[in-house]
Amino acid sequence: MDDYNDAEQLAGVGGSALRGAGKIANAATRRLREKAIKKAKKESAAAIRKVAHLVKMVIAGLISILGPIGIIVLSFVVIIFMAFGATAGSSSSANGVSVGGSSQFVPRLTAPSTSNRYYYSTDNPFYPAYGMPNCTAYAFGRIYELNGSRPNLCTGNAEMWYDYNKSHNYYPYGSTPKLGAVAVWVHPGGGHVAVVEKIENNTVTYSNSAYNGTNFYLSTAPLSDPGNVGATDWTLQGYIYAYTPPISNTSSGIVNNLSAPQFERQFATFFEAKGFNKAMICGMLGNIFRETSYLPSNYFAGYVPDAFGAVGNSGGICMWYGDNCTRFKRDCPNWGVDVTAQFEYLYQTLIKDGQGSYNDKYYYWCTGCLSRMQAVPNTKDGARQAARIFHDYYERSATGSADRMEFAATTWDNLS
Repeated sequence: MDDYNDAEQLAGVGGSALRGAGKIANAATRRLREKAIKKAKKESAAAIRKVAHLVKMVIAGLISILGPIGIIVLSFVVIIFMAFGATAGSSSSANGVSVGGSSQFVPRLTAPSTSNRYYYSTDNPFYPAYGMPNCTAYAFGRIYELNGSRPNLCTGNAEMWYDYNKSHNYYPYGSTPKLGAVAVWVHPGGGHVAVVEKIENNTVTYSNSAYNGTNFYLSTAPLSDPGNVGATDWTLQGYIYAYTPPISNTSSGIVNNLSAPQFERQFATFFEAKGFNKAMICGMLGNIFRETSYLPSNYFAGYVPDAFGAVGNSGGICMWYGDNCTRFKRDCPNWGVDVTAQFEYLYQTLIKDGQGSYNDKYYYWCTGCLSRMQAVPNTKDGARQAARIFHDYYERSATGSADRMEFAATTWDNLS
């Protein structure tokens, strides 16, 4: 946080890397969605009026034919039928195949950039000798990307993955496709692994890479036969449920287990709504990753051991330290359970701009930080500049800004 922040030396050391996929929704997309919703509402209202008129005609006809007693009997029959149908419908979903995953799951439908550390760095055990194009390197990187922590997956050939997981019991496994699950096939030449990205319209979509072949591609299979991706000599062994979706309450903002990509996405969405451009957002994220590795165990911790093993008063996404941390916890009472409350606190300290007295709410010595970040170009290099500014005028760590600037540049690619 500042020159006294020994805890900062630990915060960014252990985490392996960032990034996620998906594009940040923009204002134009939201306007189109709103127009579509309004149109659908109008059409629905007109349809309801037509149905109501038809129902009135049917009821009048039935009364004239069956009489009042007949109508009562018929009503009971309809109610029983509807109750039975609701019960039957709730007992299965998608023809008995669970769609798994989470509402926050973001499918990868395009190739990862070569700057994505989960796939193209030594954080991935297959890189560089057996890196992409390679199905195992891709699947390992994809689960790493989804969870934000190194997965306990096999680092051998694809045909070994299912039995390896089964024997070590690292993750649940089975024959049902779920979002983020690793599918494992065996065939005469060895095996193949891929990741489930979508389950919709009775179709399963997988993301893949092929050893010495295509770097990234999508394949599909019918939901009724999810292992049938078109290769007649492939046998589906099953699925490894290695993706661990976050446990969250989006209505309150409480988040217990955000993965790194989900943290980035939630942070970006929050600050975009406040008028921050992509370069500014990436610059701040580069610093936050260096401070906490995006780990909830760090940013929800109130007392973090410093470099000498002593317990210091520090915590939060920026590892606010000492008196700054005391004020942070005072002015952000939900900081320990609500990451969006921490985003709001950071935003309030930036717009207060170090003005006022020491004990004022949201006081933090960061004069000029926001205006300087607003002046950088909204480019990848601008993200680097924003990271340096945020470090020099907000974080002021003892370790400098060089690595934070590169983290910001990588975040720029991952939020593309």
